[in-house]
Amino acid sequence: MKIHITIRALISAVILISGSLVFAESKKKIVFVAGNRSHGWGAHEFNAGSLLMEAHLKETIGDKVETIVHKNGWPKQSNAFEGADAIVLFMD
Repeated sequence: MKIHITIRALISAVILISGSLVFAESKKKIVFVAGNRSHGWGAHEFNAGSLLMEAHLKETIGDKVETIVHKNGWPKQSNAFEGADAIVLFMD
């Protein structure tokens, strides 16, 4: 079974997450991992999509969230996910 997720579906998920974070008592940390390019130009924009989701979260809930975006594949740092409340993988 092949699953096809659109940017619209991902943004909808981020909206749901941001809605629950508005009522959070403490600052939450969300780590995004954007996958490497795997198709032709414009087919999958993992970096841009992750940055778009990050921007929406910051615009919606501001200082209640800390976001980190790791572009172009899996992070090299061994502590990349340390303290994360949520991890968003946007890749194929």
